[in-house]
Amino acid sequence: MTRPNLLTYCTIVLLSTSTALWALPGDREIVITQGLLTIYADRVELENDEITNDLTYVYAIGNPVRMIDTPIADKPPVEVTGHTVEYFPADNMIITIGDARITRSGSKASGERIEYNSFTSVMTIKAKRIISGNPDDKQAELIIEPGDVE
Repeated sequence: MTRPNLLTYCTIVLLSTSTALWALPGDREIVITQGLLTIYADRVELENDEITNDLTYVYAIGNPVRMIDTPIADKPPVEVTGHTVEYFPADNMIITIGDARITRSGSKASGERIEYNSFTSVMTIKAKRIISGNPDDKQAELIIEPGDVE
């Protein structure tokens, strides 16, 4: 699923700046909204395909980044948070790192790193203790609400 309108909006904002959006200390966070996608972050970088102008990549940094999207019509929104969030629209892939969390319909996943396909709802969760090798670090968690699995 591509989001060219988001790119057009951001291109207008960026006419006199680089390809990164920054919030100054004390400023409010950057908010990007296009349709049912909203991203809250301290810094956002966007890339687009030079030929089609379709959005190909979003990289957001924050404390935390929040990304809220409804990738499939008639399905509940998905909220993604983490210190960094990468979004690959053509692949429907979201990667969140650093106190990563994904919430949908009351179901929740948390870990140090989560890779989530927003079309298939398949995710890979990695605990901080696995990444660091320290058994005292946090374990990943997955809570599935009844009725949330098809």
